[in-house]
Amino acid sequence: MVNGKIIIHMKYNKTYKYILEKIKFLLILFVSFILVLGRIRFFYISFNEILLM
Repeated sequence: MVNGKIIIHMKYNKTYKYILEKIKFLLILFVSFILVLGRIRFFYISFNEILLM
């Protein structure tokens, strides 16, 4: 009985860690995506300003 509980707990722990890793990965991807988008937008705006000059 105790052994089964430990195995279930370990399995749960593994999936929990896996989900955490996935969330961390997605967050990093999301943040870098926003940064890249912001940078592109910034370059686009400055490029337009240079063209308007």
